[in-house]
Amino acid sequence: MFDTYFFENEPSRYKHMFMPISNEELEKQEKRMGIRFPLELRDFYKQIGYGSLCFYDKDYLDEIMSPESVVDFILQEGCYENDSYRKELDVKKYMPFFDIGDDTFFSLDLSQVDDNGCCPVVYSPEYKPIILSDSLEKFIIEMDKTLDFYEKFFD
Repeated sequence: MFDTYFFENEPSRYKHMFMPISNEELEKQEKRMGIRFPLELRDFYKQIGYGSLCFYDKDYLDEIMSPESVVDFILQEGCYENDSYRKELDVKKYMPFFDIGDDTFFSLDLSQVDDNGCCPVVYSPEYKPIILSDSLEKFIIEMDKTLDFYEKFFD
């Protein structure tokens, strides 16, 4: 686990903060949802977990959602029961996985999964999706290099 002292006193040592997830919990959420997570996201959960990219970003939440939160969103349960964005999103085509805050989410485009189990990362406004990255891996690499790189898509 992370050492709280260093987060409070040496924040530059920790750029991102992730929480591990057990295989059992991942499988429990997949069973609840009725489908498996896309391979690339599933592997990320298993190897890294979920949590905050750019932990000390003061402008956006930048959170890779927990498997439970993703499933709650898809099933419209918990805090997503009356979510306005949830009502607009076709969850058969788009799987939200990244919360930037203020009811704004990025999703994996499940209709464009490649042979390696990678899906484009998209922001799915009501009319035309904006492709932010070709894959989750590339999205995370961009976020690691440039804080909130996605802002350039919204100018």
